[in-house]
Amino acid sequence: MHRPLNPDYGLDETVEIFDADGNATGLSFHAQLKATDERDLAVALRSIRFRRELADYYRSLALPVLVVLYHAPSGRLFARWFHAYDPHVAIRGEPPPVTKTVRFELAEPDEWSPSTPSDLAAGVRGFVAFRSPELALPLRFLVSGSADADEGSVYRNVFALRAALNPVAELISVEASAPAAGQPSILIGSTATVVSLADVASVTLDHDAAASEDPAALASNIAVAIATVLARVGQTNLAAQVGAATAGSSRTILDYDVAFTLAGAMARSRRLMDALHLADALDARGHADPGADDARIVAFVIQTVTASRTSRLSVEERRLATEVSERILERAEARGDRSAAGAAAYNLAMLHRGGRDAARAVAAFRRTLEIDPAYGSRAYFHSDLAGVLFESGDFAEAAEHYAQAVAMGAEELRMALYADALLFSGRYAEAQEQLDRYLASEVGPERAEWRLKRLILPRIRALAGDTQQRAAADALALAERVDFTGAKGDMSIEEAEQLVAQALEMDALCAEAWFRLSLFELNQREEPEDGLESAIISAVLHRVAIGSWLNAVMLARAAGAPEELVTELLRTAYRFNGDAFVDELVEAVREHQGVDDAALLSLLDTTVVEVDAAMRDEGFVMRLPGEDGDMIEFAFEPESP
Repeated sequence: MHRPLNPDYGLDETVEIFDADGNATGLSFHAQLKATDERDLAVALRSIRFRRELADYYRSLALPVLVVLYHAPSGRLFARWFHAYDPHVAIRGEPPPVTKTVRFELAEPDEWSPSTPSDLAAGVRGFVAFRSPELALPLRFLVSGSADADEGSVYRNVFALRAALNPVAELISVEASAPAAGQPSILIGSTATVVSLADVASVTLDHDAAASEDPAALASNIAVAIATVLARVGQTNLAAQVGAATAGSSRTILDYDVAFTLAGAMARSRRLMDALHLADALDARGHADPGADDARIVAFVIQTVTASRTSRLSVEERRLATEVSERILERAEARGDRSAAGAAAYNLAMLHRGGRDAARAVAAFRRTLEIDPAYGSRAYFHSDLAGVLFESGDFAEAAEHYAQAVAMGAEELRMALYADALLFSGRYAEAQEQLDRYLASEVGPERAEWRLKRLILPRIRALAGDTQQRAAADALALAERVDFTGAKGDMSIEEAEQLVAQALEMDALCAEAWFRLSLFELNQREEPEDGLESAIISAVLHRVAIGSWLNAVMLARAAGAPEELVTELLRTAYRFNGDAFVDELVEAVREHQGVDDAALLSLLDTTVVEVDAAMRDEGFVMRLPGEDGDMIEFAFEPESP
């Protein structure tokens, strides 16, 4: 039974398989239908191409995709699984250039025949089996030789493969045997080796005759091909372990498609320690051979797996990442490779930034610029350095670097961060203008923080003017003396109010003064809306003070503030404080009287799901050293399937 897909994204049908008696089997697949008037059948079968993003989409689907071609001149029908198309990985000569499309070829044996329906059912079963999280281990590969191979060479290759795979022997096993239906196999020829997971996925490893005569070298290349084919069926944890254990001496890993495939597998399975050890080994290998640029670049690709989790590394992961980056930096400086040394120093800076070690991060950023002055003309460098300077409290210099990043065409978010640095530098009017420019282009939940900051700026400016020389420490000291409750002695309401006013005159961004002012306004006027604005200002300026956010949210609810405002507060509070804010708010709602519990908690739940999804979707930009000291930039999304 088939169902047309509407709307479709590069897919025409979803087909459900029934047995000969008309019973549902529970097996389904997608189909992409094509037709051609090309009379030359050989040309027609080789003429199918898919955009790379569409090919990636097909690979991510939970159901397999069948590509069907109708050849109109002959009336013949051909079909082949998209996932079974066999890409070639070369370990000789130069790798082919990267194209915007992916070639998909059919062949005469793919013509529809009476056995095709049963073959398709078997293909879907294999697809499900090899993608299953319950995959039986060790996964057994049957190794055989091509027709011209002697039996002795097959055994030599099996012994070499076992040695190469010994570190992961509990995961992968090999034995000399003819291929069997539905069984993983390795077919070794004189110029190519095919690694297959039945009819589910395969990789062809192209090599020359000399490579096939060195079983140990060929074994390490085949092992990486095994890791690659496992990654392509979604067995990322298994692929990462096999790749990490065998890729250090492999030439297959130098194929960029393979490198990115394994980097993605390591990121998704969170095998960060394995990635770091492999990157270190590859860089050392490239350093030992001055002509092996590919090894060093691939090391860089594998190393940047940590960039997907820079702020979430464990202590041990961060320690190893730092040590590896330092060793890569030492090697690059020793051979006088300014571009590689600058990239390594930049990686160190980002690691320290993720670990919230501002002093070491700033030092590493400055060292990066000393090693390679070209970073001074890169927007992302100024933006990253500005972020560290901001977190360390150097708002003025942070604003300078954000200004340079924006002028160089940095992404839109940098406009908001620049406004933030202007705000905390006491340049309030400029901050408001910059936020207006940023918020004019798009409305989305990820901009909640910036809409709140734009909301509070008129009150800040009314109090302090367009600019202010902030005396933050003195203002905080005054604010902390304020007591509107009498708990700290005999301070009168008038004295407390005067202290708050003095604190805000010194620093209109004194979050503690705004917090205490909100309590004063609420106690004096006894209406929730009276203290709401000050409570919001306090929360926005405090950022990570959960008490301030709770105060703002509860006052907003009690005052009947628009749901949109409450949502903005929840979004920003959760993004800054995570689950700790959720726990505190749930407890506060339970204890508070007169609040619509279910409505607020439902809004909180929606917000948490929304923010978590946005944070999961965040990829990162990978940067590789290019020619003439330039950097090649492209998006890398390790969490995608």
